[in-house]
Amino acid sequence: DVYKRQSLGGSTMILDRVSVIAAMAKKNITIVELSNLSTVSISTIGAARCGRGITKNSAKRIASALDVPLEELESKVSD
Repeated sequence: DVYKRQSLGGSTMILDRVSVIAAMAKKNITIVELSNLSTVSISTIGAARCGRGITKNSAKRIASALDVPLEELESKVSD
């Protein structure tokens, strides 16, 4: 499951919540529509929109579905 994957060094990243929400608004799509386009779960998209960590694979799928380079969605803030 997700927790095992993360504890085994699964690659996670944080997307910039404002950038994700802005890209969704620009395409005029809902979370459900983005979920269908990206094949990423609604809860994962919700996590990305709230600034929580998601897998790099999910981030790539979201960026692709939004027709935006992944770099444009990456959070610039480091912990």
